Amino acid sequence: MPIARPPPRHREPSLDAAVAAAAGPALAFASSSAWYRRASASSSAVAASRAVGRKNPSSSAADAVARSSSSAAIARASAASSSTVEVVIRRRFMTTRARAFIALSSRPLAASRRRATKAPSRTMTSASSIDADVVETFDDGVRVFAPRGMSRVLFSECGFGADQHGQDATKAALRACRNAIEFNSIPSIRALVPGGYAGMKVLVHLGVPAGASVNESEVREAFPYGEVLPVVIDQGGLRTRSWISIPAMEDGNDDFLIVVANVSVGY
Repeated sequence: MPIARPPPRHREPSLDAAVAAAAGPALAFASSSAWYRRASASSSAVAASRAVGRKNPSSSAADAVARSSSSAAIARASAASSSTVEVVIRRRFMTTRARAFIALSSRPLAASRRRATKAPSRTMTSASSIDADVVETFDDGVRVFAPRGMSRVLFSECGFGADQHGQDATKAALRACRNAIEFNSIPSIRALVPGGYAGMKVLVHLGVPAGASVNESEVREAFPYGEVLPVVIDQGGLRTRSWISIPAMEDGNDDFLIVVANVSVGY
């Protein structure tokens, strides 16, 4: 009947392996060499004492003393080697960390100097294609704008919509407009807008990918209240890929159209 052998016991990594991982092969070799020389000297002393004991049985006590002193010497040598390696590792780690700290702490200062010297002057112009007028100015320099056709803007919300199949930019624009306004409620619109819902005005600004067209009348009909001003369409949004073209869903290719909308409500 075969004898079941116990599984092999897990062995902890040796000192040399730990040193090699932390301080490199050269430091590990130096440490192991020093430890080996000390251990060899102590082992030689033990062997010599044992030889004397065999020739002279009365020297067994001396042999025991020699063995104990040899074990103590090996332990001291291992401890000394470990402490030496630890000191070297700590010095190397601290030096590396100090250099990294100096390098990282000096970068933001240099970057701030570059920004301070190369920062362009601020202007109050806008690159938007929507014509606007200043309707109010405050003592602290704040200016309030309103698009042509409005005397005051109450709120402005952004949204986005996408059409994954069919490449229909109008469908994406309608979804973007709904995304901009469907989570809003203005219960005091009658108190804020002269004439209430009849006097409310809506401005729609769309960012549409190049080469796509939007049916403006469908976008205007999506707003049940107020007067919708002429829809402003600029090149924008995103034309990406869905990575699949399905003819049954009227796909001509795998284009994925995304439209961005800004809806402003005022009077």
